[in-house]
Parts: sequence; structure tokens; C-alpha cells
Amino acid sequence: MAWTVVGSVFLSVVIVMSVAYFLRPSEGCEGAPEGVRLNSAEHGECIGITDGGYLFTPVDGDLGGADRATATEIGEVQRKIEAENHRVAKTKNHVKVALLSPLTVSKSIPSTMSLQQIRDTLQGSYTALVRANRSSAFSDPAAVQIQLLLANQGSRQEAGTEFVDELMAVSEPDHPLVAVVGLGSSVANTEKVARDLAGRGVPMVSAVTSADTLTGIQGLWSVSPGNSQYAQALKTFLDRPDQEELRTGIIVHDLNEDPYTTTLKAAYQTVLGSYVRYPGQSYAGSTAEQPLAPNAFRPVINNLCEAMGRQKNPLDMVFFAGRLADFEVFAQYLDERICRDDPLTILVGATGFAGAEKYGDLLREANVTVVYATSSDSQSWDGKEKGTPRYYPDFRKAFLSHAFDAADLRDGYAIAHHDALATAATAIGLAAVPRKQDTAARLPTPQDVKAQFGRLNLANVVRAASGELSFEPAGGRAAGRSIPLRQVGSNSQVPELPEGLAPYVVPAP
Repeated sequence: MAWTVVGSVFLSVVIVMSVAYFLRPSEGCEGAPEGVRLNSAEHGECIGITDGGYLFTPVDGDLGGADRATATEIGEVQRKIEAENHRVAKTKNHVKVALLSPLTVSKSIPSTMSLQQIRDTLQGSYTALVRANRSSAFSDPAAVQIQLLLANQGSRQEAGTEFVDELMAVSEPDHPLVAVVGLGSSVANTEKVARDLAGRGVPMVSAVTSADTLTGIQGLWSVSPGNSQYAQALKTFLDRPDQEELRTGIIVHDLNEDPYTTTLKAAYQTVLGSYVRYPGQSYAGSTAEQPLAPNAFRPVINNLCEAMGRQKNPLDMVFFAGRLADFEVFAQYLDERICRDDPLTILVGATGFAGAEKYGDLLREANVTVVYATSSDSQSWDGKEKGTPRYYPDFRKAFLSHAFDAADLRDGYAIAHHDALATAATAIGLAAVPRKQDTAARLPTPQDVKAQFGRLNLANVVRAASGELSFEPAGGRAAGRSIPLRQVGSNSQVPELPEGLAPYVVPAP
């Protein structure tokens, strides 16, 4: 597939060629190269596949202060990716990997990823890209180099079969597309796209998807814990011999057919069933088509207070199976409940639940503690506390060397997307045949790379930021990764997580 070249100027005096693949004419996206198009006038998003040269999130007048600053940072890291891709294009021994992810937010409906998460996704991916191409962190860079293509599938991840066709079209005989990483959040279309790519023989590494329905797809590996693993981490916390405060739970769950919330509810029932003593409480969460109803949580809160007042087995904890977007309203209702004098603990399993930290004051006022199992804990790991993964300091040093902010590690998206690309890069490196003298190396095919995932263990573990990751041949979740616990808010029941509490580490199957 030939490149369509558009000139752009950046880095003061360096003229760099901006690239997109020739797929179809651009429509409705001002200044966009061919291959980038408007997904709909309503959403106002430009989707497509580029090498980083086209800014999917422009810095324009529609953005407020904080969002405008974040969009500027997104543009800066995209230009870094573009520059690295152009450097790699001059080498003979390079293959392509696509970062499939939302890279825009909608102007009209809720998006699956925020601008901050998009920025962090790109920063983590770029850090892994440079480490793969310019160091021996994952493999021998002399054997193979990686170009990272940016595939924006839109804020709601609605791009389907046609978009997968376009992904396949970027592959060239001399420089094949050998892996897809990222995959966005656990929404219904994620599974459809993953199965489509698996059917075409392209190995995938997801970064933050935790829905258990994705775990069994052959050809899909994941650096994110699954919801069952999050539930197991919470069970390990509750089962501690010195833990006597939390005994009686209830599940509060979203009614929508959402793979994340549906499988998290099921994981609570299966793994934590011995703690569930009351009927589950449901609410209709917000969707792209329907906002959260004004009174969605009122009946739920009334029932929670009723259960908390029981003489026998009084309720002391809630297992929340809902999106973070709905949690703020839930917290507000908890603050207004008639039984606020009684402490309550919320337990959650989620990759990106760090956003709940901004509700800390509200939760403290509500006499509520949130304990959540998550994919990373940069705040503890920065201090080299107990359970810090072995290779996290190397990742952090590399991340900060690109003038990225350590605060951008907190939501886990940079760490997860770094580890997804690091996993793909390790498999690519194992599949590459080193070149001899001045001859080019034999570049791996997607089938070659796919075959290596079953060897990513023992001596070939992935030296990831979140742990020393091992994988099974067919697909599935990484073993060896940490699942730390974090706390937001506080009540008299659970004042603080125990000092020195070690994270749960996912065991090998």
C-alpha cells in the first residue's frame, strides 16, 4: 500500500512528511489526508488510520482550559510518534503494529475514553515504541524495528468490519502488519472487532479491557486483569485472618448490556458469593443514547439503608458493578442517605477507577470508603513500596525522559498501553530472524508473531511495568502481573488499608 504524503512543519526547523494510508477520500475533516473521514456530523469526529501526522484531536476554540491543554499534549506526543515512524521507515527491517483505540471524544454523547486517558494511552505507547526500537528492553532492535500506526475508531468504538478491512489494507509484503494493540474499553463492539481480527490471523494485545467475555478469544492476549481476577483480588483482601469488619455485602449493578458491568456482576456472584447476603440492586446506567435517570439510585439507596439497619447480618459493604461515569451520582445519593451515620464500604474491580479519587471529600462526608482493585498503583510504586514490580522503575525512567508528567501515570492507561506494546514487541523480537552482516533480517509475519505468544514465559517473560508477564499459547490474560488495592475516602469501619498490604499477583493457570 503506497503512502499519501502531506508536508507539515514541526520542531522549529525540521520539515517532516505527514502520512496517511490511501483508503478512501476524506470527508468533512478539514485538512485531513486521504484515509481520514468524518464518522458522523452528530459526533463530529474524524476517524481513520495514520502514522501520527494527522491530529485527530485539534486544539480549537471548542475546548476549554484543561481540555485545551490536554489536546495540546496529545498533539505533542502524536508528533513524537510520527517522527519515530519516519525514522523507522528509512530502515529495511521494520514491521507495523496498529494502536486501535478511541483517539477522539464526541461533542454530543458520552465517550468511552476521556481526553486525559487518550493522552496517557499515547504517552505509554510512545514510551514502549522507543524502548522497543532503541534499546534491548524487549528484544534486539537490530533484528526488527516497529512502526506504530494510530487507528482511531471513534469515541464510542463503533467502527466495525469496514474499519478492520482498512487495518488489513495497511499491511505490505515487505512491511507487514503483525499485531494490533490497545482495543479501547470493554464495550460490545470490542468483542466483535476482536473476533474479526482473530479470524484474519492478526494477533492482538488488549490494554485495559477487563470483560471476561474477551478472555477466551483465541489470538487475543491481554495485559489487563479480567473481572474475575479483580474479584479474586478483592476476595483475598476480605479473606485475611485479621479482617473482621466487612462481612455482609450486596451487589449494585448496571442493567445495561455492557460487557464490563455484566461480567463484573457475574464475577462478584461467583467469586464473592459467600459475602453476598441480600438481593442485588439494579439501576439503568448512562449510555450514548440515554443519560442516567435523575432518580436512578433513589430506590437502591433506600434498600441499602434498610439492609444496613437489620439486626441480623447488617449490611456493611457494596460490590459496585457500574461505570465510573455513574459513580459520582451514586456517591451523591450516598451522601444524602438517611443512614449516613452508619459507615459503608464500596468495593470495585476496575482498570481506570482512579478517577474516583476526585470524589474523596464527598465520600468522606458520606461516611463511605471505596476500596478498588486495579491494574496499577504508580503512587506506591514511585515510592518503591512493597509489591512494586521489578521493571517498573525502568519504565518510569523512560517515561519521564520524554518530558511526560509522573501524574499522568495514576489512571493506569499509560502503564497498560506501554505493557500491551511491550508484549507485542517481545513476541515480534522472538519471531524475527537476525540479519547477517549487511543483509536484511527476515521479517516476521503475523503468523510468526502469533506463534511466539506461547513462549512468553520462563526465560522469555515480558519485562513490563506492571509485572513479569507470562502468557498461554492460545490467548488470555497475563499471569505474573500485580493487582494492587487502592482506597478513596474513609469511614470509621475501614480507616485505612493495612500498612504493607501486598498486591494480589495473578498466578499462572
